[in-house]
Amino acid sequence: MSLHSDSYKDAAKLDAWSKFYKLPKRCRKKGMESADFVWCSEYRGKQKELFEAQWQERP
Repeated sequence: MSLHSDSYKDAAKLDAWSKFYKLPKRCRKKGMESADFVWCSEYRGKQKELFEAQWQERP
């Protein structure tokens, strides 16, 4: 599943993020409970931090 994101303007970084981030099944449900929405938001934030750290270390 590919995700559209306007978080990155750099095409290479956006492509790398799209390959890195996998949306959990829990976050794909329609009509999510607020607890699930919060969890998904926090999960995405943590994944973004990991991605940014890896992006900075790339050659």
